[in-house]
Amino acid sequence: MQNRTPHLVTRTTPPAIMRRGITLVETVIAISLTTFAAGALLTSLTSTIQVGTDAFRTSIANGLADQLMDEIASVKFPSATTTATGVGRTGFDDIDDYNGYSVSPPQARSGAVIGTEDAAGTRPVSFRPDPRLYSRYRQQVTVEKITESTGTSWNTVTTAAPLRRVTVTISYTDAQGVTTPLASQIRVFSNVAVAP
Repeated sequence: MQNRTPHLVTRTTPPAIMRRGITLVETVIAISLTTFAAGALLTSLTSTIQVGTDAFRTSIANGLADQLMDEIASVKFPSATTTATGVGRTGFDDIDDYNGYSVSPPQARSGAVIGTEDAAGTRPVSFRPDPRLYSRYRQQVTVEKITESTGTSWNTVTTAAPLRRVTVTISYTDAQGVTTPLASQIRVFSNVAVAP
């Protein structure tokens, strides 16, 4: 009989480099890094959207202020006895008639809400902006009688004066009810006699 020695079977474990899969610690670290990166990206995106929205609103407000100031510049300088006639802004025939004017949503001279009218009359519904676009804007006008003073200042007076300082302000009320002036224009008008 032969003497047999048992063969020992040994198991060899693969080196760490050959290991497949990831550990729980590696997974937690990867999730944490992804979360921080996503948070930074979302914060940046939120700021970008807010800046874009503010620029959009300011652009609309500047256009509304330009439109109203140009309308005021097209009427005559007031005489001592003139008063507004007619209904709404269609009856405003001189600069003083605009003093204290305030309306929301902004309106054209005809009284129609801006965006609902065009040169031919009423704009077709499919070409109108969303009514919520202008509903938060307000047009306001202040007209002051002024006289020149020394230096760069003006004197506000209540009597007849040769100059008018017109301030057009467009403000916006957000969803929380906070009103912010977005655009303001100031012009000084004078009464210049036309030579014969």
